[in-house]
Amino acid sequence: VTLENRNGLIEDICKLLRATLFPEDVAQEIQSKASLAQKYVTELPARLERLSPDRLRFRGDHGAYEISQQPGLLQPFCCSCPFWFQRQTCSHTLALLMSTATMTVNSQQY
Repeated sequence: VTLENRNGLIEDICKLLRATLFPEDVAQEIQSKASLAQKYVTELPARLERLSPDRLRFRGDHGAYEISQQPGLLQPFCCSCPFWFQRQTCSHTLALLMSTATMTVNSQQY
């Protein structure tokens, strides 16, 4: 794995996992949210407002939602958007997770 092909490999693995874990229609919905999250990652400073140490307001394309941190749980964020209540994931929480993962990877010394 190289720095150049890392993101493509991660996306391929994520697609395979979604296809394995979910029915096709659900996998496509989640893929759509993941694509939107990739856009949001580049716009996070303009879209986020800290409400308290463990709560954020996320201004999405279709409204503003509250995101709460849930330390120690499998899904570390909870969002007030309708999609999150259906699937326990959404573009807003995925953007935060992608941003956190990128910061962690970029800060490591190799």
